[in-house]
Amino acid sequence: PNEIFGGGMGMGMGMLAANPVQDKINRELFVGNTPPGTSDTLLITFLTGAMKRTNLCGPAETPIVTCRVNQKFAFVECATAEIACNALNLNGIPFMGSQLKVSRPSKYVGPIVAAKTWQDITGTPLP
Repeated sequence: PNEIFGGGMGMGMGMLAANPVQDKINRELFVGNTPPGTSDTLLITFLTGAMKRTNLCGPAETPIVTCRVNQKFAFVECATAEIACNALNLNGIPFMGSQLKVSRPSKYVGPIVAAKTWQDITGTPLP
């Protein structure tokens, strides 16, 4: 009954969809340290490509549905709470000369999910 549509890979994420407002919060991520010139489209395309290359989402999935870029940070909304948890593994990914900081927004109150860094999942050292 409280399952997240399209997500359910048996990871117990159904509990995150208690109400629509909380569901949106559970699907949203903060992306800090965005460099000048970052656009919504560029960030969505970049993060989607990175998630597909590292199997953090399926090859046919659209993991990020919206993005709001400000001067030094952005908020991205993922398709499901499960994808948002997976996207936390992008923390530290190099982007246009910067290292993005991917984390939960301050209003997130759900369970803390263990995540690695981009360097951990790709084996690439810090620049």
